[in-house]
Parts: sequence; structure tokens; C-alpha cells
Amino acid sequence: NEKWYNIWSKTLSGNTSNSLAGPDFIGQVLLVTVDTANSYSWTLTTSLVTDGASNYTSVVLNADGENILFVGVRKAGTLRWYVIKNHGAALS
Repeated sequence: NEKWYNIWSKTLSGNTSNSLAGPDFIGQVLLVTVDTANSYSWTLTTSLVTDGASNYTSVVLNADGENILFVGVRKAGTLRWYVIKNHGAALS
């Protein structure tokens, strides 16, 4: 059985950057959250995030408690993360 959910949570002690690969399967869930930002930013670099209308290459969280919830979908034949709920993350 594949794990259907993942949680990425960080307390930042400096600016942080991670690559966000696409989901492994349709329906996979990912929650990304900042516990404590300490005036720093966490940047996720990706080409596989969509909200249905736009595609994004960067997700930035930089405040305590900011979070974003994704679910894996297939769009145009490619597995992507679809934004279900965004609480403060900047998408670009």
C-alpha cells in the first residue's frame, strides 16, 4: 500500500529551499506547513503545482502557521499537485 498522505512541517532557522516533485499517484495528499518562521522563508520550487486555472513554479511560506494543502491529480497527462486550500503561501 502506498502512503496516501505526507506532511512537511518546519521551524525555520534560515531561508530554506526544497524541490517539490509531483505526486506519486492521483489522490495523494500533501500538507506543507510552517510551525515557526523566525522571520525566514521556505521556498518550494516546482513545475507541477496548479489551482486549475494557472500553473506555478514557486510556493513561498514565510509566517508562523502558514500552510498549503495539495492533492494529486492528472492534468494534460501529467501528475500534478492541485491546491485544495491555501492559508498564506505565495504562489508564482
